[in-house]
Amino acid sequence: MLNVLIFVIIFTILSGVILALVSTHTRQMETNIRRIRANYVSEAGNVARFDAYRRGVAFSGPPVEWAFDSAGNPTSTKTPTVVTGAGGIGGSTVINSTTNYTTNW
Repeated sequence: MLNVLIFVIIFTILSGVILALVSTHTRQMETNIRRIRANYVSEAGNVARFDAYRRGVAFSGPPVEWAFDSAGNPTSTKTPTVVTGAGGIGGSTVINSTTNYTTNW
């Protein structure tokens, strides 16, 4: 009976450790996915601003689909923050776009 009790305790501890490792890995993976997606949202802002600047039209940040439901339909969008200013090489215009990818755990 003592052997069975020790066996159960050891496997309970091991399952807790595995559960903690999987949970940590899942959080890190979600953070990396959001970071990569935020990078592409920022790139979309840069490309849209550069195109508007090239064509000489008014610019508004493009809303990019950010979150999706289980069927793949977009549920929310994220708009990049785009800053345009002088100071580039040879007096050219500098375009900088950023996005916040914070996670809510």
